Order: sequence, then structure tokens, then C-alpha cells
Amino acid sequence: MKKILVLVAVLQFIAAQVFTQNPIAPPQKNNFKKLTTCDEISSYVLQLEKQAGMVKVEIAGQSVKGRNLYAVRFSSSAFGQDQSKIKVLIFAQQHGNEQSGKEGVLLLMQELLKPGNSYLFDKIDLVL
Repeated sequence: MKKILVLVAVLQFIAAQVFTQNPIAPPQKNNFKKLTTCDEISSYVLQLEKQAGMVKVEIAGQSVKGRNLYAVRFSSSAFGQDQSKIKVLIFAQQHGNEQSGKEGVLLLMQELLKPGNSYLFDKIDLVL
């Protein structure tokens, strides 16, 4: 009976890890062989919003080509309401031909959503 209970606990743990895993960032998904497209960014950030409770996505504006520019907010509470939290803004790819910042921010999003990093959002509100 003890072995069955341990097996059930292990299976529950594995299922929780598999089914709550956040999507893989596009640069990693593409094996770092190509730059991430606007459609891939849109798909990725909207998936993050659906799967991660601390992520909220808003359209901050549009590019000169009419593409959505996203603000991805990370917080453990209502964003901007807790005056004790530090507000952090990281801006990536200010210029269209400088793509490394965008790729880095996509990887940063994936890293920030790892369970061991959730404590950060009790102290800061972050916008990427």
C-alpha cells in the first residue's frame, strides 16, 4: 500500500510538471537558427498570458507597418497597485534592425516563469 501511495504521488508530481509547463520561447524552439517573426511573438506572449497567472499582455501600440507592439506585465498582484514594489521596464528592439534584444527578452520571459523565480514578483512589477 505504501508503494502505491508513493507511486501515485510521483505520478501527480510528474503530471503537474508536464501540464503546467510554459511554452518554449521561440528562439529556443527554432534552435537559435532564425530570428523570431512577429507572428511567433504574438503567439508566444498570448500563450504565456493564458498559462501563467502572473502574466498580463496588452497592446502598447503598433509599428509603422501596423504590427502589434506588446507590453508583457509580470506581477504577483494587481500590477502597479502595491507601492512597496519596485517598477521595472525593460525595452527591447527599439530599432527594427537590432534584433538581439528582442530574442533575449523572449528567453528572459521563459526563465522568469520558472517556479523558482516567482518570488521576484512579490518584490517587483516588471514590464517587458
